[in-house]
Amino acid sequence: MRYLLAAALVCAVAQFEPAFAAGPFDGDWHGAVAGNSAQCPANVFDMSIHDNLVHGKVLGRVPFKGTVTADGTVTAAYDLPNYSMSGKITGTITGGQFTGRLESVYEAKYACARDLSAKHD
Repeated sequence: MRYLLAAALVCAVAQFEPAFAAGPFDGDWHGAVAGNSAQCPANVFDMSIHDNLVHGKVLGRVPFKGTVTADGTVTAAYDLPNYSMSGKITGTITGGQFTGRLESVYEAKYACARDLSAKHD
């Protein structure tokens, strides 16, 4: 009887937990990195947003993490010290379109600044 009462109490409390709505930018975004030289080639750009947290891959395989604010401003970064690579991503989401900039450094010799674009799935 105690177990039945405990189960009923859990069910009663669970129905009052808040429901979390998806944020306006939540979901998957896919796009491209524009190339501008042999050292800074074009590539792919993918990101996912969930509850204002951004994560994804740039240049096909480099993971990054960051945030998106309520006005659609995206700020993210990656740091791969084993490969002497680091970079930052900044941009803005308007409607279903992301436009931004990737600034990256490789082995402290190569610095690239490239445009990014992506669309919401």
